[in-house]
Amino acid sequence: MHFLTTMTPLRAIVPCCLLIVLVGCTTTPTPPARTPIPTVGPTNTAPIVVQRSTAGLPTRGRATPNLPVANAQQGADLIIEAITLVLTKSWRKPDAAILYDAAYAGTLRQLRQLGYRISGDPPRFTNDPTTDATIFHTAYLRLAEDPLVTVNQTSLAYETIRASTDRLDECTTYLLEPAEVAAAQASTVPTYDGIGVQLQPGISPPQILTVYPNTPAAQHDLRPGDLLLTLNGLPTTDRTEAQIGNLLRGPRGTTLTLTIRRAGDPTERTVSLTRETITPPTVTATIITDGLHQSIGWLRVQHVTATTTQEFTTALNTVNNHAIQGWVLDLREARGTNTTALSALAGYFLPASTTIAYQIAADQEQQRYVATPTATPTALPLAVLINGGTSGTAEILAATLADHGRGRLFGEASAGCVAMPTIFPLTAGAAVQIGTSVLLPPSERALTNTGQPPDEIVWSQPTATSDPQRSAALAWLATQR
Repeated sequence: MHFLTTMTPLRAIVPCCLLIVLVGCTTTPTPPARTPIPTVGPTNTAPIVVQRSTAGLPTRGRATPNLPVANAQQGADLIIEAITLVLTKSWRKPDAAILYDAAYAGTLRQLRQLGYRISGDPPRFTNDPTTDATIFHTAYLRLAEDPLVTVNQTSLAYETIRASTDRLDECTTYLLEPAEVAAAQASTVPTYDGIGVQLQPGISPPQILTVYPNTPAAQHDLRPGDLLLTLNGLPTTDRTEAQIGNLLRGPRGTTLTLTIRRAGDPTERTVSLTRETITPPTVTATIITDGLHQSIGWLRVQHVTATTTQEFTTALNTVNNHAIQGWVLDLREARGTNTTALSALAGYFLPASTTIAYQIAADQEQQRYVATPTATPTALPLAVLINGGTSGTAEILAATLADHGRGRLFGEASAGCVAMPTIFPLTAGAAVQIGTSVLLPPSERALTNTGQPPDEIVWSQPTATSDPQRSAALAWLATQR
């Protein structure tokens, strides 16, 4: 077993404030009953005094003072509770030895980063969950209760859990701290303070793709196609998309001054807007023109939620009022877990009752999903845009269309994140989100960690003055007349 020999003074602890915003990738289930954790034997080492006000971990440091993990014994129990849930609920059926070994290695890593020098052999796990829980419990307390150790026991336990779930390499399985639990269950669609525009990805200077209705941008007649030249006097050229986003957003009630140039008009225009709280729609629609002056319906899906079906219907009806010759379904960065909306969206492009997905649960029970009937599924040519941010039910939608030969996919491989998550409460207000089932497209291909490849790979170009993925889709549609 490892033991502590000496302690190197920790000269500075600089927590990294990494805030994980969980949107569009969780369910909001009724909290399930807790799974009993294995009973483990007590340790014979003495408890330590926790210095919550100053101790912490430098790697993530999100744990705040005075959370209920007051000693190493409680920390060990919390870790075992979380790992037991993952072992019993995850669709992946992981090995107990792998998760506990990763947890113990994570404990060592955190203590060493704090300056503790630790030597000795790690425990050997057996892959029997009850036995390994006992082995881990004893080994963890020998580290965390050592008289030399003065740490934030909450942070140490949380980081140990994260080390274990990270080893599982499952995109929807991870720890939620108490504050994150409320955020994850509150809404699947984020709100933010800004002006209400969506930008074309990969274009410099940034170009407006969509103006959300009833927002400051709409009230000041900003339009799709407008180029944003400056934001509060700062030029936008050569700035990253993240930097542009930070400039557009700001506290509600603050002023943002834009210099814009409208397509076909060389005159620059200055507009001052007051930021408001924005709730983006999950679907937006617009009409664009390809190189042959055909009208193309552009449907942008951002989240697949309970409201998406109605929003998609409204968007389609708006676009269908025009004599369009094809569709672009933009699923770049789209995510979600709502399978009802998945069936409805598929029904707009595939015949009713067409198989669109299978869901495999941890107990290997299989459920089949089919396309929901719509008035008349569109038969017009369809181009689908995907990238590494396309995940969940949006990713399955793209794979389903590919399996049925409905349309052509452009862009980059999707995220490979198609596990359906459930949130399980832990002691002391935390929770662990676990991928309890996985979605497969009609062909039953495994997309986990590999993703759906496009028919035509088109890489995004952040410094380009156009959107190459959009251009490729429009060029293909022009050949489908």
